[in-house]
Amino acid sequence: MDGDRGMEAARGELRAALALAGEAHAAAARAVTALEGASRSLEPSSAEGPARPPLDPVRAAHRIGQPSKIERDPELAAFVLARVDRLTFKALAAEVAAAFPCERHVSVSGLHRWWHRHIAASRRTGP
Repeated sequence: MDGDRGMEAARGELRAALALAGEAHAAAARAVTALEGASRSLEPSSAEGPARPPLDPVRAAHRIGQPSKIERDPELAAFVLARVDRLTFKALAAEVAAAFPCERHVSVSGLHRWWHRHIAASRRTGP
């Protein structure tokens, strides 16, 4: 009869373990439901309206402030464009200084900023 009592005890432990597993499963299901609800509340609602469309190219290229000297002076821009691929910024600034009056001179950092905005950006994105 010891075998029957052992089997009965094992069955009791299995029932208890099964009940604990059922409670854990129910708790996990409640947690999933709560997480799904929280996730939905973080998504934009229809009350906020549709997602904003991307800016058109004109507005995307707009920069606050005034354009650089190179952007404002077509002759200077042509001069710089003709030489920017074969000279360093320092050498290019020296050539600009030799060819133009002092109010039209550009700094090395100004050339660098202009190059990044116009030349390097077009090379990254392609034609």
